[in-house]
Amino acid sequence: MDKINTTLSQHTMEQEKPVNLLWTGGWDSTFRLLQILLEEKVAVQPYYIIDYRRSSIGMEFESMRYLRKKITDTYPEARELFLPTIHSEMELIKPDKQITDSYKKIIKYRHLGDQYDWLTRFCKQHNIGKIELSAEKHLRYGHLSFFPYLYSADDYPNFSKPDYYEIVKPELIFLFSFYDIPLKNTTKLMMLHHARKKGWLNGIMDKTWFCYRPTRLNSPCGLCKPCSQAMENRFGWRIPLHRRGLYYLRKWKRSIF
Repeated sequence: MDKINTTLSQHTMEQEKPVNLLWTGGWDSTFRLLQILLEEKVAVQPYYIIDYRRSSIGMEFESMRYLRKKITDTYPEARELFLPTIHSEMELIKPDKQITDSYKKIIKYRHLGDQYDWLTRFCKQHNIGKIELSAEKHLRYGHLSFFPYLYSADDYPNFSKPDYYEIVKPELIFLFSFYDIPLKNTTKLMMLHHARKKGWLNGIMDKTWFCYRPTRLNSPCGLCKPCSQAMENRFGWRIPLHRRGLYYLRKWKRSIF
């Protein structure tokens, strides 16, 4: 099992400057939040962009409220370091032709979530500088991974350069120049083992939110993309048993039709 590098980052050399972090109350960003607060012992400035299109927005707010209280109650020393979250509505993000043109050029050739258009515009609009994006390492890097464009493609043996690689690469480098990606060498399973070792799992990490379409009982649906990824990544324990059954039923139907 690979070990997470817990060497104190450059942030600890600049303790007067908070770390900007995109925080949604999800697994990856909450893990990174705990690393900064409890291991690096640096102030964190969380940011959350309100996207009213997301049916999970209520659960994300509830998770962040719960997690903030749980973390500061459990680790009082982190209370002053855990700055109030800055909320901003997506509709208030101003247009930026350079960023949107770069995004549009990328999606002519490959998929990239539209959040990388408006999030990047948000960072530039508010002159944030660098903000941490909690994108984790995947065991298999297909042609849709953006890591081989930002770092050395040779470091990703399962990645095969597509014909459009050199066209898309400068555009991705430009968009992602607004972000730091500290979890790029860390998988979810590595986070799980580290969280269990540190005592972060029960009551904190296991209360993070991930489902896009929560049920009427406010539980994960088992069928949306994040739920499917949880099942594929051996995190099915986070989904109620009957909802896991729906996932397997749909998977079986797709295999025979």
